[in-house]
Amino acid sequence: PYGEFTSKESVERITLDDVKNEYATYFKPNNAYLVIIGDFKPRKMKKKIKKIFGDWKAGDIPTYKLPKVKNITTTEINFVDMPNAVQSEIAIINTIDLTLGNDDYFAALLANQILGGGATARLFMNLREDKGYTYGSYSRISQNRYIGRFGASASVRNMVTDSSVVEMVKEINTIRYKKVSEQELKDAKEKYIGSFVIGAQRPATAARFALNKEIYDLPDDYYETYLAKINTVTIEDVQKAAIKYFREDKARIIVTGKGIEVLKNLEKNDNYVINYFDKYGNPTEKPEMTIPVPEGMTAQNVVDSYIKAIGGSEKLGNVKTMKLVYKASLQGNELELTRKIAAPNKESNVISFGGQVFQQQVFDGKKGYAVQQGRKTELIGKDLETAKKKMLPFEDMAYITGKLDRIESLDGKNTYVIIMEDTEIFYDLASGLKVKSVRKANGPKGEIKIPTNYSDYKEVNGILIPHKLDQGMGRFNLNFVLQEVKINEEVEDKDFK
Repeated sequence: PYGEFTSKESVERITLDDVKNEYATYFKPNNAYLVIIGDFKPRKMKKKIKKIFGDWKAGDIPTYKLPKVKNITTTEINFVDMPNAVQSEIAIINTIDLTLGNDDYFAALLANQILGGGATARLFMNLREDKGYTYGSYSRISQNRYIGRFGASASVRNMVTDSSVVEMVKEINTIRYKKVSEQELKDAKEKYIGSFVIGAQRPATAARFALNKEIYDLPDDYYETYLAKINTVTIEDVQKAAIKYFREDKARIIVTGKGIEVLKNLEKNDNYVINYFDKYGNPTEKPEMTIPVPEGMTAQNVVDSYIKAIGGSEKLGNVKTMKLVYKASLQGNELELTRKIAAPNKESNVISFGGQVFQQQVFDGKKGYAVQQGRKTELIGKDLETAKKKMLPFEDMAYITGKLDRIESLDGKNTYVIIMEDTEIFYDLASGLKVKSVRKANGPKGEIKIPTNYSDYKEVNGILIPHKLDQGMGRFNLNFVLQEVKINEEVEDKDFK
């Protein structure tokens, strides 16, 4: 029954006869409780009640067996795509068998208070105070005669959806497998004791207590000994309750968000299978991860925007040579990349490692070669043809002949993707700047992808140049930082011999 929900269509289907039948079937005194709280004489009140309700007759009420509710066997992510969402809603939920009167009821309440019961609880302190992912993250545990629920939730920025899931799961597992501190338990008890004392002063609370005693068949002194029961909960009791009721191993991690901005990073977590649902809870296919390219938009337009963003065609036309020196660290040793470029389409790349030349590649506009660990190889075939098409000193100008393939979200930002032979190049829609390229190459075990990220653009002689290049090389990730830039100086023809 808890799987049902109200929709516009379900409300419109209800008729007046449906309402009358519901009332006639279930609204009977043998299916009701009447609780009266106040300053009155019991005998006089009973007379008034009989006078008002005396004609309300008991009757037969249909019985039915509720279906048994089970948790899933292995935790999974249930994703609901909402293309217009500006943030993601995360809920980690499992069902529990918990009712008032259970021996570990108070331990479960205190465990939840420590995990996510407020602004000083672990979830809040982690996701908001430490990480800044959200305005607040909380957890809740609810008892029920049919089926109870445990859930942790947060509303987070799209870019940190995957990280938020990881941190929430971490906190749930931590309280299960590591005992809480004495201070945490003391604070949680004081919170519940204070709330109980304040709440007990309200007539509505007294009415609820009286009703609970009837519904759950509680002892007459249940609420009289409430505070004593809280105070007897131990650290060990809290851990046992957390293990029993916070079932991270059998939970649904429900994420509602903008698939194109969220899913790519969620899929990197291979601990969980991802199943997809529509907004009505029906199973569906994985949403499209690309946005259609606007009609009339071409690779030429994207490259033109890039040229304009980094300084404009006039300034770029004045550049005849460039020398760029990058440095990175690899296994504790300094790696240096010296790149020299000259028009038309000449290039020299020298990588030094530990003070020794490790790799060199040279192209003079017509022919070239590569040297690695002393072994020289002439550029031929496809490698030679690719070098000839670069149009250096600004190779992006060659991409006007590429294919504008799609719009793809990259780290929360939409990018145009141009495909040029074996390389995909990503340009930020908002800034026009190139942010990434991915080149396909042949490796020892087949095709591999070599990604390069471009960031930290800074102006040099009126031209924006990325000062950080993060390049994936097998199991290593090289973070090159630009140390030196020379434009129209320190580059000679002999550098390309």
